Amino acid sequence: MAGPAHNRLPDYIDALIRDLVAESVAPKEICQRLGIGWTTLYRRFAALGIDRPGNRRRDVAPEQVAALYAEFSEKQIAGKLGIDRNAVRRRLLEAGIKPRDRSEGMFHRMARSTDEERQRLSKAAHSAIRGVKRPHYELIKRAEAQTRIIGIDEPPLIELLKKAGLQPIHQLAVDKFNIDIAIPPVAVEVSRLTQCPPRRHILRAKAEYLLDHHWTLIWVWLRSGSDDVIDKTTANQVIALFKRTRGTPSLFGEEWVIGRHRKLPAIIQRENGKVVAGHWKDGGLTVKLTDVAGREAALAAGAQPFDPGMGRVMKEWVLVPSAHSADWLRLVEQAI
Repeated sequence: MAGPAHNRLPDYIDALIRDLVAESVAPKEICQRLGIGWTTLYRRFAALGIDRPGNRRRDVAPEQVAALYAEFSEKQIAGKLGIDRNAVRRRLLEAGIKPRDRSEGMFHRMARSTDEERQRLSKAAHSAIRGVKRPHYELIKRAEAQTRIIGIDEPPLIELLKKAGLQPIHQLAVDKFNIDIAIPPVAVEVSRLTQCPPRRHILRAKAEYLLDHHWTLIWVWLRSGSDDVIDKTTANQVIALFKRTRGTPSLFGEEWVIGRHRKLPAIIQRENGKVVAGHWKDGGLTVKLTDVAGREAALAAGAQPFDPGMGRVMKEWVLVPSAHSADWLRLVEQAI
C-alpha cells in the first residue's frame, strides 16, 4: 500500500540519484543537492540495487594503503581511494602498521610541507593561543614533552661531564620548567646571551623556583655573537662546583655564573641577578660589601681593597685571602 502523497519522492529523483552516483558524488553531497536525508537516500540505494559507497571499494588491499601511508595521511588516502577513513585505519592495522597519533601526524605533515605552508600553519596556531594563560597542569605536560629537545651548546658540556664520570640528565622536567643539564642537586643552564643570564627577567621565574627547591644553579654564559664555546675549563668549573655542593648540603640554593669570558665562578645575588662574590686567580675570594661597617671590619680582619689589575680599586669590593677562608661563607652571606 502506497504511503501518503506528501511522503512520496518525485519520479525523477531515482534518475538523479543514478546519475550522481555514476559521477562519484559523495552521499553527503547527494543529500544536500536533492534535499533528502541519509535514511531516504540509502533506501533508494537498496531499491535501485546500488551498493553503499562504503562497500564499493572492497578491492582495496591493505598493502596498497600501506604503500601510500609513507607519503600521505589517512584523510588523503581515503580521498584518493574513495573509501572511508576508518577503512584506511583498518587496512593499516591488517598490514601490521600502527597508525600515527595526532602529534606524529603533525610532525609527518610538517616534514613534507613547504616553508610557506609551515608559516601559515604556525601563524594560525600562534594566533589561537596568543594571550591565553595556560593552566599549570598543561605547562607541566609541556615540560615533560620537551625532554627530547636539546640546545646546540649543551652536547659538548654533556660529553665532557660524562668523561669525568658524572651522569648528567639533559632537559630534566621539574614542575613546569626544564633544566638544560641536571646533575642533582646541581642545575646547569647554558645560555648564549648579550646580557648576564641571571639578570634576564624572563629567566628569573625558573631560577627562583630551582633555588627555592634547594637546587644549586650554575649559569654557563656564552656571549651572543661571539666565538665562545664550551671547553674543558668550563666543564672543570662545573665539576668543581658540583663536588663542592654535594659535599656541603648547607650550600644548596646558591647561584653561580661561569663562562669563557668569566674565567672563575661568581656568586649571584638573587634579588637582582648581580655578581656579589667570586673566586680570584690568586686563590682568594672577592666580595662586594655595601655595608660600610661590615667592609671596614673585613679589612681590619685581613681583607684587602680589591684591584682587578686596572690600577684602581673597585668600589665596595674586597679581596679575602685564602688564609682567611674560614670567613668566606659569612662574608658571602653578608653580601647576598
